[in-house]
Amino acid sequence: MHATLASSLQQFENLRAVYRCYRYAYLRATQEAEVGIDAKETALWNELSEEYEGDDNDGRRGLKRQAIFVPVLLTSGATIGEGIAVDISGGGIFVLSQIPKTEGDSIQVHFHRPGQSDLVFTGIVVRRCVELGNAGLGIRFEGVPMSIDRCCDEQSRGTALGCTA
Repeated sequence: MHATLASSLQQFENLRAVYRCYRYAYLRATQEAEVGIDAKETALWNELSEEYEGDDNDGRRGLKRQAIFVPVLLTSGATIGEGIAVDISGGGIFVLSQIPKTEGDSIQVHFHRPGQSDLVFTGIVVRRCVELGNAGLGIRFEGVPMSIDRCCDEQSRGTALGCTA
């Protein structure tokens, strides 16, 4: 029983991290497009910026990464594959996967949320590595996350994100 509870709590924390990075990516794209955000979103932007911005101690990235372990679906044109997301930041993700993609390819990363719409990040493969029989992709997020981008107004935007008023 305790192992099941611990596993459920870990899965919740993983999806929470994904959701917070999703919101960060959306708010960052909104800021870059110079679209105004309301006071609630401004407060969230400030919180997420403090949480995710800054060197992650390896000197290569400007955003802190968080370890996760979440199954994902990867799509790129007609190519579909599965993977395991092992770390995420507000700007990108690393996914263990055998999907045959190379640097520069566009790709979508789908996170399933039971009972809610999937979170879908659009990105560019910036690194492909194969080590000790494991293959993985470093993906940089590009633009507004897809299910937000498809929404037209503020109310439907909140619904797409699983937010309630």
